[in-house]
Amino acid sequence: MMKPEKQDNNTKINLQEIADQHEALQTMFGLNKSVESRGVFEPVEKKSSARAIIVIAVSLAVVVGCVAMWAWGQREIRRQEEARVIAKKQQELEAEKVRRNQIEYADIAFLDSFPPNVDISMDGKKLYARSQNGSYTELRARESTWIQNLPVKESTVIKFGFEAEGFHPMTRSIAYYDWFPSNKPSGNPLQKIFKRIVLEPEVKPMFEECSQLPQIGDADPCEWSVFREIVFRERYAGAVSALQPDDAQKRQILKSLFERNPLYLQAARGFELSMLDSKSPLPDPELPDATKTLIKNLLDHPYGLYGSITIETDSPETRVFFMSEPLMVVKESGSMAQVKIQPDSPYTFSVYGQGRPIQITDTLSIRLETDGAPAYVTEISPHQWHCTVPPIEQALQVPAPDIPAEINTSDYRHYLCTYSLKISVKFEEIKAVEAEALKQREKSEEKS
Repeated sequence: MMKPEKQDNNTKINLQEIADQHEALQTMFGLNKSVESRGVFEPVEKKSSARAIIVIAVSLAVVVGCVAMWAWGQREIRRQEEARVIAKKQQELEAEKVRRNQIEYADIAFLDSFPPNVDISMDGKKLYARSQNGSYTELRARESTWIQNLPVKESTVIKFGFEAEGFHPMTRSIAYYDWFPSNKPSGNPLQKIFKRIVLEPEVKPMFEECSQLPQIGDADPCEWSVFREIVFRERYAGAVSALQPDDAQKRQILKSLFERNPLYLQAARGFELSMLDSKSPLPDPELPDATKTLIKNLLDHPYGLYGSITIETDSPETRVFFMSEPLMVVKESGSMAQVKIQPDSPYTFSVYGQGRPIQITDTLSIRLETDGAPAYVTEISPHQWHCTVPPIEQALQVPAPDIPAEINTSDYRHYLCTYSLKISVKFEEIKAVEAEALKQREKSEEKS
């Protein structure tokens, strides 16, 4: 066991030595100086300010970064939302486009018209209808005229036109919402029916200088209008059919007819107008048979209403049949040949058969044929002819019929008319209609 007293003294000595050594080291390195005298560190206040600045800067950077991240996130959210809205709108537009372009089929009917048999066109194009024998004719508003299988969309507007001689043309536009649901279970889903097509008559006077015309009966010459001429056309023909003027009057009437209708002179081979001024018999026995027949017909019906027909076609070698017989023409050699019409070369005639003039009060028929296309047929009614009046000076020189007062209840001036009719046929359109009809028949057979 160690003695306590001796141990304490040694401990005190060691501690003192250590303290002295420590003080010597502080003096050697200058550690016993104050912090301010050494200049090693900034004052506590400056150090705190620097830290605060650093902390604020770091905080701001963090805040700015967070705000930037939040803003980017918001932009990304908005972009995605806009993309979803745009995609949805695009889908809606595509669906709307599909709906608008969806094709439905419709039927339209024209059950009657005034005047009868009004011509029907669609979007400015002439329409053709197929008859039971496979030929085609122009589409008219008859007792029951239907146009079937019209493709329509929501944006479709079909423009129908209606025309007739002596009447103002009329148009009707049919939009998608003008169609009605069909009541036919086996037909197309849409339909529209026109019970009656009524055109407005053309009532302007036939002569602008009507006041210069002489009075006939109690009628005002200016009341003789386009419409009035058509309405009283057949009545006039009946009123003058029995009139037989004397020989001098007949020659004067015949001369007027030949002067206003050069085609008669062309058809009357061997005849000259000077023969009407002589006392030679009419018709001259030396004339060809066809010429004698023509002159005899005109003399027997001096006040008859005669006309000429012009035919034009888009197909070469179009053959003409008139009144169910081939329309013949006399060649320079004297032989006969069937009339064949070429494109851009219309053919006009006013005489057929063996010298028969065309009377507009008869119901006439024409058939046109060409290779590679269905035939075209049409009927001509008296109200379809166009009346052209001569200049007023010439009109005053035309012999007027002496109509008995008891039947002269209207202003009969039809003797002043030169009647004409034009028939224009496009076989290419007929072939297109035939091809479409064949396609529709094939579809119907497939369904059945």
